[in-house]
Amino acid sequence: MNGKKLNNIRFISEIASTHNGSEKELTQLIKSLNSSKTDYIKFQIFEADELCHKSSKMYQGLKKVEIIKKQWKKILGNKFHKKIILEPFDENSYEFCKNYKKNFLIKIPASEHHNDDMIYDSVLNFKKVFFNFSGFNLNEITQFLKKFNKYKKKFVLMYGFQSFPSNPKDLRLSIVKKIKNFGYYTGYADHSLTDDKILTYLLTSKAIDLGVNYIEKHVTLDRRKKKPDYISSFEINEYNEYVKYFKKDHIIKFRETTSSMEKKYCNIMGKFAVSKNKLLKNTTINLENLKFLRTNNGGLSKKEIQRYILQKKKFKKDILSNKILTNKYFH
Repeated sequence: MNGKKLNNIRFISEIASTHNGSEKELTQLIKSLNSSKTDYIKFQIFEADELCHKSSKMYQGLKKVEIIKKQWKKILGNKFHKKIILEPFDENSYEFCKNYKKNFLIKIPASEHHNDDMIYDSVLNFKKVFFNFSGFNLNEITQFLKKFNKYKKKFVLMYGFQSFPSNPKDLRLSIVKKIKNFGYYTGYADHSLTDDKILTYLLTSKAIDLGVNYIEKHVTLDRRKKKPDYISSFEINEYNEYVKYFKKDHIIKFRETTSSMEKKYCNIMGKFAVSKNKLLKNTTINLENLKFLRTNNGGLSKKEIQRYILQKKKFKKDILSNKILTNKYFH
């Protein structure tokens, strides 16, 4: 990293259902992410029958990609090199996640917005609670903050929703700044179309500029296979580039003083006094005898020459034509 200080932004890789219900594929994703640049790996855990009524359009799709608890026990028993966040989507799954409260963190999804019992229980049992407040209006957010204010150090309030993909025009990104002012950690879960990398980077940049501490982004092994959530997912190598950019190269705070490069630019691009013809010793300076050109090495600007004219400065010696004027030529 060339000794450069890194931005203190934490990245969450969201696997969601990109494993497509395959334990093997999920294991491959974990292996790739364990050696990636991410800070956290997040797993969504659910029981389709506890999450959706069979009449729901989502039921069959969720049933197909469900990882059962027996498989989860095996998966979560592995050694992880990253911090783990569990996101349960139903009461049974939440109780299952509590078995890992000592080692893992928890995220309360938007579907459990008003499940105060689960939220209270989570702050009592887990070291850190990520809470998705998407869908809350400002009044509901304010009420939530008042209700859980004494636990604010445990909360990370996340904004972002999946609409396959999410349209930037539908986002309320500025809301995170308001929440930040209440003293909470905040995060942005990006669900933009990742085929349009510029859009994804712009939205992430905007969220960071607004003060978020965490960025969550979907990951998949191969977007071409079009597995669930692929539309807003990065492949691992793309995700690594994304994290690297925002940790290393993205400028959060711009400098307030003039840099050496900016001064150099002004010297190269600025125009400075050059003698049109021979200038005689002990005569005063006059604009009519000068022209102003780019010199590459600086010199006296028009503003400085005008000050010298007011001061009636005189030349120390004769100056030939086409000479770049500097202070050394004046009394």
